[in-house]
Amino acid sequence: MFSSKMSTVAALGMVALGLSACGTANLMTEYQWRWGPDPTMPASSIDGVLANQTMVISYIEGNAPLSSVRGTPQYYYEMAQWGFNLGRQDCATYMSVLFKLNRERGRNGSVITALGTAASGIVTAGSNSAATLSILAAAFGLASALNDAYYTTYLFSDAPGLVSKKVKELQEAYQEQMAQANLLKTPNAHRPMTTAADVYNALQAYYQICLPDAIEGVLLERVATGKADASPPAAATTTTMSPATGTTTTRTLAPTRAASSARTSGLK
Repeated sequence: MFSSKMSTVAALGMVALGLSACGTANLMTEYQWRWGPDPTMPASSIDGVLANQTMVISYIEGNAPLSSVRGTPQYYYEMAQWGFNLGRQDCATYMSVLFKLNRERGRNGSVITALGTAASGIVTAGSNSAATLSILAAAFGLASALNDAYYTTYLFSDAPGLVSKKVKELQEAYQEQMAQANLLKTPNAHRPMTTAADVYNALQAYYQICLPDAIEGVLLERVATGKADASPPAAATTTTMSPATGTTTTRTLAPTRAASSARTSGLK
């Protein structure tokens, strides 16, 4: 009987792994790229990549209403701007999906907990069997673990709202750098775009901001580089005036312990 129960648990685990694998668009591609790109740059793969890149640029140039003089940095920036708009829209869709996944994870967890509590209460009231209660606890514990395992595959450690805010800030900062380089020609800014290849490179960099690995890197870097600010708080001063003499007196106040603790325990 024990062997049968273990087989059932193993089968459930295999089903869960199988369901997670079904969400992969192309398992063969993941297997082939597990060690990175091919350093020999085979022509068969390059041909498709170049065709896609030129098609993207041609579509923007042929369909977007461009008003700048062709061949100027302003012209290529305007092309890139249309690509940025598309990237922002795709990224907003991705952030919305993450938000919904996070809510679904919380909802499923609450439902599993409620069902487990209800089932335990019914069994306790009916038979109070310790063996049955142990089985129920294990079953609902497994369901909770599978729920967390599924959603943590896609979600980050930070809440989706914070992730969305950080990504938006990075996107706006990147667009500002490109505007300074191509429109304002600010010194030490990003290199101006002078070719269609520069435009596609800019679009790739913009899309990179919203990719899962880039987002995770930003979040981990923020944690790794966070440092406590142990500088002493500025001393406060108070000034009083004597009504009789009309003279003023300035006195320096010692910083409070609460203010000092707040500064030394906070992160930059």
